[in-house]
Amino acid sequence: MTDRYHPAAFRPVKKARYVTDAPETIEVETTPVGCDGGGGALGHPLVYLPLHDGSADCPYCSRHFKLKHGARVGH
Repeated sequence: MTDRYHPAAFRPVKKARYVTDAPETIEVETTPVGCDGGGGALGHPLVYLPLHDGSADCPYCSRHFKLKHGARVGH
């Protein structure tokens, strides 16, 4: 039997745990909201997020945008 097919090679691997920061929450007063990741060249493509229910999450960087209390949805 070669090492390539040794039964020990098929032992389950422990899952790695990753610790990440919680997504950033940004309060805004106007809609729609544009998000580019805030990283300049290291950001992501600009996307506009509608805040129909008063909040939205960026699909690229997971930033959470929340409408400030008393602000109106719309232009």
